[in-house]
Amino acid sequence: MTERLYTIAPILHSGFLIRGGWAWRGLFARDLARIRAFAKGETIAPLKPSYSVEWAPGQRPEIEPGLPLVTDLETLRTGSTILQMNWSQRAGQGVAGRWTPELASYFKRVYDKQQSLYIFHNAPFDIGKLWENGIEVKGALYDTMVAAAILEPDLPNSLEHVTKDYAPEIEPWKHEAASDLMLYGCKDGDATYRVYEGTVDDLVKEGVAGVFDTSMRVLPLLIEMQRVGLRLDKGAAEVEIGKLKEIEAAEEAGLNVAVRADRAVQIQDAEAGVESLLAADAATGRERIVLRKRFREAAGRLHDLVLPNWNSPAQLLTVLDEMGLPRRRNKEGKTTTDGAALQELARQFQKPILLSLIRLREAQKLRSTFFEHEVGDDQRIHPAYLMHRDYDDDLDSIEGACSGRLASKGPNIQNWPKRARKIVVPDNEDQEIITADYKQIEFRVIAWKVGGKLWEDVNKPGFDVHRIVAAEVYGGKPADITEEQRYRGKTCNYAAIYGVGPLTLSRQLAKKGVFLNVAECKRFIAVFNRLYPQVSQQRQAWLREAYATGKVTNPFGRFRRFYKPNDEATAIFNIYPQGTAGDIILRAMARLRDELPNFARMAIQVHDELVVFSPKGKRRETAECLTDIMTAEQPEMPGFGIQIDLKAGSSWGSLAGIQAA
Repeated sequence: MTERLYTIAPILHSGFLIRGGWAWRGLFARDLARIRAFAKGETIAPLKPSYSVEWAPGQRPEIEPGLPLVTDLETLRTGSTILQMNWSQRAGQGVAGRWTPELASYFKRVYDKQQSLYIFHNAPFDIGKLWENGIEVKGALYDTMVAAAILEPDLPNSLEHVTKDYAPEIEPWKHEAASDLMLYGCKDGDATYRVYEGTVDDLVKEGVAGVFDTSMRVLPLLIEMQRVGLRLDKGAAEVEIGKLKEIEAAEEAGLNVAVRADRAVQIQDAEAGVESLLAADAATGRERIVLRKRFREAAGRLHDLVLPNWNSPAQLLTVLDEMGLPRRRNKEGKTTTDGAALQELARQFQKPILLSLIRLREAQKLRSTFFEHEVGDDQRIHPAYLMHRDYDDDLDSIEGACSGRLASKGPNIQNWPKRARKIVVPDNEDQEIITADYKQIEFRVIAWKVGGKLWEDVNKPGFDVHRIVAAEVYGGKPADITEEQRYRGKTCNYAAIYGVGPLTLSRQLAKKGVFLNVAECKRFIAVFNRLYPQVSQQRQAWLREAYATGKVTNPFGRFRRFYKPNDEATAIFNIYPQGTAGDIILRAMARLRDELPNFARMAIQVHDELVVFSPKGKRRETAECLTDIMTAEQPEMPGFGIQIDLKAGSSWGSLAGIQAA
């Protein structure tokens, strides 16, 4: 027997590398697959591929009915033009064909039959392009990108990266697109099928097959929501733009006055200093007259300096320097005057000019981000909903969440403030908007998990933990607490729940325009922990779970892996309540897709809220359907109950409470 010596260098999991900011994160998945196979005594023997790269118009694609079918498109970066269709029905197979009317007609018939499982990597993109070309995909879907994201929520989910883990025998091929698009497409189809085979097994093995099935039931609904989009009231938007421009002008005028006043103070202080020096100096009377004249000329030039352009970082930095404020730096160590820097300065120094600058920036951001949208001929925006993290070219910039909650982009409808929501209106004048918002769902999830007094209190009629804690801090009765005080209590309570420290909390509040010093934040957190010590104990239990198993799992089986628990405590505390809330909402959406009356349509999902467009005369039926489905029991969470707040109105931002019956 020949002895061989193998040296395997220590390798950190790519999930940790990504979150740790390593320059070479994500590059080891393929090597890890090879090491795992070697440790099991396996060898990676590549399947001999059978690629048909010269399929021609009129040649039958030979798709076998009843077998899972991978389809993949090659398109131009913009527009609806399809260049090529790729497909596969088994590992090692790849077929590519240039997009022609004959091929389009054939696949239109294939998708109409609904006899296969249709597999995509990033289904919303491909299905959207097909729909733009007059082809509707009917039947069960399997999105390998979503499957990979459920199994490894922290890893990049591009096809090439996922293939390195599930089909390491396929060498990297994305660089081949420019030289041989047909071969490139065949490999896309083959790789997607192999990832499908691997993830099917892993979803069952990891106990998340049910989570994935729910996601696939919701996926067609999300695609439809993106396709239809949201109608904007351009008239209302123009009104808001005008109001915001007035606010911007008023803030700029106030800033200019403040700068002039500040310069006048500087001149007065300097003049006093000059007089003091002259009094102590033995200068002659004529010399003093000359010195005073030169000073006043210099002071006049200072006073008449051009006022700053408040949108110029360099000029703004000069103003802040004149005020004697310390310079803030970003992560790269460069001086910055961005919103976060101004908010931190305002938190520390509370100067009126800083608050005015923040208000100016907020008005500008509102106007440019939410009211000056470029919309198509249909006067709509079309936000895309994501079930996975969205990785751009720089892996340090990662959008979305790992918890199972939906994210959105183009635009990100999740972060629209109430003022901007006023311009989102129903599809037509005969409809109204009905919203159903889960009441404190993450807090109730934690209370259910903790049990004891907290769960008992949460189920008492009229219980409001945020008012209770605020009343303890400010004194008085919970009913006397103002909305502003309740908001502070709410933010601080969630900070206490998720283990956020007082300094971090103070900074987070400053970003929202609420200025609480560290001592006040510390007091709020202490009050909550004193009233409900079981929450802190539960956090420690989740931390122990992460240490013992390398992951934290919610009642539905969804998990997130953790490789350095001490440095990831906040994420560990977040995953259970956020993931559970996200799965409850997805389950409700899956049912609503099938059971919501045909006259109504799901339009938006944001945070804990579902937004439906419904005929004005059908409010009761729609509200009852939402209530029945969204408050249904969860078999995996015995005893858990949840309520919803129902509202209705003519726009998303102008709603009033309603009752289901």
